[in-house]
Amino acid sequence: MAQWTDVLIFIMKTNDAFAMTLGLIFNSLLLYTIWRLRKTYRGNYSKLFLISAVFDWVLSWEELLIQHDLHVKNRVMYVMGHGIEHLLPHDTFPIFMLPHAFFTIHGVFILAVQYRYRYIVMTDSTASGRHLAKDLAISISCGIIVACGLCYGTHQSQSIPWHVWRNNIKDDWIGEYGVEDFVYASDLRFSGTKIYFALGLTFSTITLSLVAYYAYKAWKFVNPENTVSSRTRHLQQQFTRTLIVQTCNAFCFSMFPITMNVCLVLFRPPGDLYYSAFVMPLISWLPAANGFMTLHVVKEFRRFVLNMFTCGQLKRLGKISSYNFHGTTSGHGSTHLKNSQTNRHHVI
Repeated sequence: MAQWTDVLIFIMKTNDAFAMTLGLIFNSLLLYTIWRLRKTYRGNYSKLFLISAVFDWVLSWEELLIQHDLHVKNRVMYVMGHGIEHLLPHDTFPIFMLPHAFFTIHGVFILAVQYRYRYIVMTDSTASGRHLAKDLAISISCGIIVACGLCYGTHQSQSIPWHVWRNNIKDDWIGEYGVEDFVYASDLRFSGTKIYFALGLTFSTITLSLVAYYAYKAWKFVNPENTVSSRTRHLQQQFTRTLIVQTCNAFCFSMFPITMNVCLVLFRPPGDLYYSAFVMPLISWLPAANGFMTLHVVKEFRRFVLNMFTCGQLKRLGKISSYNFHGTTSGHGSTHLKNSQTNRHHVI
């Protein structure tokens, strides 16, 4: 058992650093790609790609700096951190819970913004970015309100001496790692933590309802063939694929761990001491999954990145393949075709 827990603790220690480093790499690459292809993806669709990439890029930096792990016991969330918090006084710790709680929950809230704006763009290609800015401001405000609840709950927990919280977990399987890296706790007995769970569940339910509503509206909406250019249809298809992938990522790497954490705190299932160690590290992989899958799903993004890393070899291979298929893409191919037609004329 000791060896098994050592492996689990090692994964917890290295998970954030590894996942967030990949998230930074993929989303930095995605932002660079969006900038380089800004003439191809102009207007509303570039904004949709951009807000997701910026959010995941900032989330990667924030999580890389604080690197939180969670241990749930007796309806208390014990937070272990191996980031910059150990360099700061204890009374500043709740401040770092604010960005962590915000980015964790806003990864769900932003889906409603994307789905609604996608529907607006589909129904009105001349729509301005004001709709997106307004909805984004609302989702950010909701995320901050929810995060403030957990921040206040963490502040309330400091009324109990820090060493008392730490001693509560010193005999658990998390052992020495928990004692050394423990930074603060958030207890469900305090009003701030209750507000966090109540508002988080309420806003998440509203978000999922909006996602389902606008997904259905977009599915029902069909543009007539004579009013939608092939270029617009292509952009719609590319972003729709990306949005579906990011929705799946949000469910796997955000909503599922958060839901499990809520169940652990509220219902205390048997063996709850271990569940959080298995599910909460998944949150760290959301930026990397979003960045990588967007680069992979969007055809132009994928080709640009592959050309960049192959020094243009893919583009040259594409030209060769085009010549082999059509037979007339190069000057030599055209000359060869003309000569063959002339020879056939003389034979006749």
